[in-house]
Amino acid sequence: MHFLPPDSAIVYSFLFLHMHTAQELDACEAAHYVVLLHDPNDVKYRALYSWDFDTCEARKLAGRGPSKIKAASVLRAFRYNSGTRRFSPARTNTITTLIDAMCIATKTKKNPGLI
Repeated sequence: MHFLPPDSAIVYSFLFLHMHTAQELDACEAAHYVVLLHDPNDVKYRALYSWDFDTCEARKLAGRGPSKIKAASVLRAFRYNSGTRRFSPARTNTITTLIDAMCIATKTKKNPGLI
């Protein structure tokens, strides 16, 4: 079984709302998880991804969105503040271990076959 740290933004924000995601997490060996948000101005959950730092791409575990997302498709990165329970824009769009969520370019959302 895969365990997330108790202070993880994913645990507090989404897993209790989307219990089926726990099954995908158990089957995944990822070192980092990233939430796909709907839009930079509308930070609603779309999907959960595992991020591979070697290939710089994300693979979908649960939710609605492209099956894979490359780093070049990341429009905006976000950090989660567990005190305010809100996402705030990060100073970088590069996915690192400090990033909790991302938004992707609109053309990528409209063309799910685009990787």
